[in-house]
Amino acid sequence: PPSLRLTTSGISFGDLDKQGFDAKRYFDSMVRSGKLPDVVKRSKDLDSEVHNLDTEMQKLVYENYTQFTRAAGVISKMKVCIETLEPDIGRLEGNLCRMTQYEDQAEAGVTDNCQQLEKVLKRRQVCHKLEVLFGLPATLTRCLDREAYDLAARAYNCCSGFLAQHKHMASFEAIFKDVEHQIALVRSALEQRLRSKDLSVHVAVHDAGTLLSLDVRLPKVTQDYLSGRTAMLQETLEQFFSSAAKSGLAEPERDGGGATGSDAGEDSDKPPSKHEQDMLRPESVALSNVCSRAILRYLPCLIDAVEGLQKIQEGHRSPADAVADDGVVSEFVSARLGGLFEQLLKLVGLKCPPTRVLVTCMHSLRDALQPLRSRLPRLLSKLFVQFMNDVANSAVEGLFAAAAAASVSDLARLHGECHSLDMSVVKEQGAEGQVQSGRGSDIMEDVARSEHALIMSGFTALSECQPLLGLLEADAPGAERLVRKVHAQLGAFFLAIADICHVYVGQDPQEARQACYVPPDAPRLASTEVARFARLEWRGLFGLILVRMARHFEVKVIGKVWGVARDMFAASPVSVDLVVPPAVVKATRCAAQAVITHYTLIGGHRLAAYFRDTLQGRNWVSMKEPRDSLFLGRVVREMHTWDAELAQVLGDPRKSRERRSLTLFKNAMELEMERMLAKKVQTFALTPFNRNGVEVGIFRIGFKALYELVREGTFGKFGLQQIQVEGALLSAFVQEFIDSDDSGALCSLLSEAVTSASQRCIDPVLMDKSMVEALRQAKEKEFKLQ
Repeated sequence: PPSLRLTTSGISFGDLDKQGFDAKRYFDSMVRSGKLPDVVKRSKDLDSEVHNLDTEMQKLVYENYTQFTRAAGVISKMKVCIETLEPDIGRLEGNLCRMTQYEDQAEAGVTDNCQQLEKVLKRRQVCHKLEVLFGLPATLTRCLDREAYDLAARAYNCCSGFLAQHKHMASFEAIFKDVEHQIALVRSALEQRLRSKDLSVHVAVHDAGTLLSLDVRLPKVTQDYLSGRTAMLQETLEQFFSSAAKSGLAEPERDGGGATGSDAGEDSDKPPSKHEQDMLRPESVALSNVCSRAILRYLPCLIDAVEGLQKIQEGHRSPADAVADDGVVSEFVSARLGGLFEQLLKLVGLKCPPTRVLVTCMHSLRDALQPLRSRLPRLLSKLFVQFMNDVANSAVEGLFAAAAAASVSDLARLHGECHSLDMSVVKEQGAEGQVQSGRGSDIMEDVARSEHALIMSGFTALSECQPLLGLLEADAPGAERLVRKVHAQLGAFFLAIADICHVYVGQDPQEARQACYVPPDAPRLASTEVARFARLEWRGLFGLILVRMARHFEVKVIGKVWGVARDMFAASPVSVDLVVPPAVVKATRCAAQAVITHYTLIGGHRLAAYFRDTLQGRNWVSMKEPRDSLFLGRVVREMHTWDAELAQVLGDPRKSRERRSLTLFKNAMELEMERMLAKKVQTFALTPFNRNGVEVGIFRIGFKALYELVREGTFGKFGLQQIQVEGALLSAFVQEFIDSDDSGALCSLLSEAVTSASQRCIDPVLMDKSMVEALRQAKEKEFKLQ
């Protein structure tokens, strides 16, 4: 227990145990201080401590005594045992001495025999080695026959040093030559097998190590190894893509997670989603199958081949050869991946699948290349980025090529519909020139559907290009090039329609592009399909349909499509300003202009041919007095047909007109002025995009031909009057069809024809005005010209 440290008059209670303690003084001080209860308590504590110490001392003395008595008993027993063992120990000592003597005697007896035995064993070992040396050629032959090239290499390596060292000896010279010949055959067989495409990577690596142990140079072994791996991978690749064309309609390969059984039964009632429909398309199935096989078979084989090559080179190349070997690996990987990428590009270019399916397949391929990317990061990044660019550009080209081909095919079908359409049964109604024709209404509905389908083909190709940006997320310049590619292909899509127009009218589309300042490197879509329009028969209705479509594209569609493209790519980080190319708009307008001008030219030539046949088939000198028109009936029928086509396709109403007086009743000054104007009229001018302009052009060519034909003939009195009547009736008909601003020049051409006929007439006497007027009125009632 802790000591009490109470202090009274400088005396501490803690000093009780010190020597020289003055008890009396201590007691007196305690009495004076009145601390007797503390002293009593301290006394009791001391008694308790003394009692505890006595108890512990007794316990310790008892334990030590017990242990002492046990030790004494053990000592007494050991003394008795040692005393009884003394005789046995003495006998054992004597036996050990005798054994030592016997051992010394035996060693002395066998020393001479051991040396002799050692010599015999050495001679036996040498004889065994000689036996192996002399049997080495036969051993190599057996290994060569069994294709155990590894055993042959090990046997050769064990003996080659000794044979090379002692080849100057006659006994070993023949063996050395025979062994070298056999090992050369082994090397050749190993090299040939290493180049085989049927060898696994594990066996190929083992054979390469065997060749290296036979002192074949590492570059040669590497070349043979890569030749075999290249042949194997190339054969695998050819199998993939040869079967892709045959099994394009097969089910896509799955990794084992497809829905089957009851799950498929439960979903059978649900209509397939857009993505499922895209996945079931033949081109999607073909691409998915090829990518799955490449991921499961081709790429693992390529990765194993690269790992095997690295194992071959480990420990067998010097630091100086490291750079060259790395170049060999890079070249091998580039060639093999290049072959795979090239075949995939061909498959995509053959018929591009939906772009979302394409992007999914390309991302799966990228993920499968991660193990190879970890070994060759820079090379794989470069190759795959270039491949993604090529795939995206090829997909864009394929999408717009397919859209253009579908549009061209639809236009060719529309030409067939126009060919079978009979536009002869038409009737003019009212002042607006409306035409009743059931089949004509049907063809216009078909035209509207075809035009809508053509526009939607362009929109679909454009929208399908947007997911392709997902292939170029890490390549901003590539994404910018892709958007520019889309821009160029979109322009080429509309230029294909312009090319159809030029080819259909017999013009060179390339020259037409140059005239409209289209860049020389602008792509041409569906060029083969477009070229077929040159062999199609001319149909005026189809020509007008092309004019209508081209004008619609120029005015509305092109700007709208480019606006959609601008909005579609606005969210992407690509900074490309998609502006409508002026050359495309101009080329579309020029194409429409070429077709409508050709339409006018064909109509005018048709009238001219009719005038020629009529004039050259009669004797105008001996003709009787005119009672009817030779030209008007045919001209009216032809013009009604053209007017019906123009009204139906172009939708251009005819304006109300005022009847002009006949040129027959004008004075000499007016006639002379109109003749001068008629001579200056440009016959083959460009045709405006309206009905009146086309009809004016047709009449102008026909009447100009009539004027020239009249100048070649000779007329009698009634022949001249017949030409006079024809001019008057045709003038009346022209005023019905043509605006007053343009009819004057046409009537002047007819007046000039009458004047030319009078100049070539034997008896130039014109018919009386009243008779001409009577004939005109009769024909107006007959043909309902008013």
